[in-house]
Amino acid sequence: MKAYIAQWLGLNENRIKPTIGGYQNHVYKVEHEGKPRIIRLRPQSQRTKKEIKEELTFIRLLNEHSVNAAAPVLLNGTFIHELRIEDKVYHAVLFERAPGTLMRVLDKSWNDDFFRKWGAYIGSMHLVSDQMKSETLHRRKRTVREPDPENILSKLPEEFRAWTSENLKQFTQTPTSKETYGFIHHDFHQGNLFVDRDSFTAFDFDDAMMDWKMYDLAVTFYHAIWQGKSFRPEEKGLPKRLYEGLLNGYVSVHPLTDEMVSQMEPALAIRDAFLYPVFSEKWTMTDWQKTFLADMENRLRDGIPYIEEKEYK
Repeated sequence: MKAYIAQWLGLNENRIKPTIGGYQNHVYKVEHEGKPRIIRLRPQSQRTKKEIKEELTFIRLLNEHSVNAAAPVLLNGTFIHELRIEDKVYHAVLFERAPGTLMRVLDKSWNDDFFRKWGAYIGSMHLVSDQMKSETLHRRKRTVREPDPENILSKLPEEFRAWTSENLKQFTQTPTSKETYGFIHHDFHQGNLFVDRDSFTAFDFDDAMMDWKMYDLAVTFYHAIWQGKSFRPEEKGLPKRLYEGLLNGYVSVHPLTDEMVSQMEPALAIRDAFLYPVFSEKWTMTDWQKTFLADMENRLRDGIPYIEEKEYK
């Protein structure tokens, strides 16, 4: 694949470096025209050109409103390029590389003030998302009639479906409004966010779709709890501090209704269910991965929340 990319960009193949990438994408780092870039290739069969255009439109809107997001790079008059690699066609997009680094959980800067800024950044993204009109979009939408657009239930063993179905139903009971519903990142964990001092820059909007806005906050909280507990197990009050910081930051720039807050617990359960088949397929099953997956199975089978509300409320 690197050889095809090198030919496309007119680069030496050795200058194209693979990254960890995404679940369904091929992602590479490259120096292009003297600047650091990210190349993402997505099979044409999995994402239409119209859907990618909507993602890029959202990213450009964010930057126009001073909400930092890794922007697509115009190349030969277009943002989206078709590459035929062997017997497949891929949509290729060149992105600016986000400034900064992944957040450092063990650093003293990972504190209450940081959590508030993190939440405010999400709220700022959601304010801009209101400009994406649902009725004209081709991307997936979660609705009351279609609570499972990602087909999570079909990917789960039968014994895990009842709990997940219950939470999907509960999550989608909140009425859709400008405050509660919009075009969101939908995979907003700290691995898709770079930090440069007090500045945040999001990337990997490939899963962006119409959904209840609380899902972005829940995904952030889910992964922050996981990483926080892993690296800072001595901090018993960390879940509560994370929760309060994220929500206080969010509400400082975006409305947060009681109905939205009530969506946190079912959203965490939905994230659990979404990740289970991904991890089951991708993980090499080290000891800690086996333990984490076994805990997920217990939660999904027995209807156990990802984290009890008493730990964070």
